[in-house]
Amino acid sequence: MYELTNYEEARKALALCASIDEAKDISDKSEALRAYAKMSKDTELEVYASTIKMRAQVKLGELIAAIPKAAPFHRSDAGTMTKTEALTEAGISKTTAHAYEQAAKVPESVIESYITESTEARKPVKLADIVKKEPKPKAPPEPRTIEIKPTPPRAETIEVDKDDYEEMKQEIDRFHADAVALESVLDADDALAAAVAEIRQLNAQLAALQTRFNGLQNEKNAAIKQVKSLQRQLDAHVIRTRGGLPI
Repeated sequence: MYELTNYEEARKALALCASIDEAKDISDKSEALRAYAKMSKDTELEVYASTIKMRAQVKLGELIAAIPKAAPFHRSDAGTMTKTEALTEAGISKTTAHAYEQAAKVPESVIESYITESTEARKPVKLADIVKKEPKPKAPPEPRTIEIKPTPPRAETIEVDKDDYEEMKQEIDRFHADAVALESVLDADDALAAAVAEIRQLNAQLAALQTRFNGLQNEKNAAIKQVKSLQRQLDAHVIRTRGGLPI
């Protein structure tokens, strides 16, 4: 099991991922941590978890894109299977796999810039945002032609693909099932729960120290004002006792 409490260690684990299952495991765990942080209103933890999740999704896109589309490929742990079979086994739909592959095409510099901007703004990152940043090749302009048709073209009939509809419905059902299972996942992962508790404890200690620091700063300012007031009173007394002449 990968530990997600250390950012650099999580990135190293992703770099070493050689299978779809490993990358998806990190993605699922980081999503559970992100959802918990959001419910707990812990923005810093939510941003951290969303970043690891997105990196895992990009890694999934790289691994999926490397699988031959038509010919079967060999897996040492599961024999020979097609790309569709590999995605089904991992529980990844074609729509989701396509989104991962699109994200993997985005230049690394663009991804890193987006992560930096979102982290500084304390906003969780989203895969859809970097997919929008993917540079799209410009198609050459088509030559303008004038075509005279003896009869108007027939209207095309657009049909909804039943398989696509069922696939989207299954995605929605899985999302609700994951949300219901979130609490049990967190309870079962002692290391994750302990890490979250420690982070929240450190945040509470930091807040207490900040409050104490502010209090001491206020006491210092009050003492300075009091010293200045006493000095003015002393100067006035000396002037009065010396016949109006200061020392």
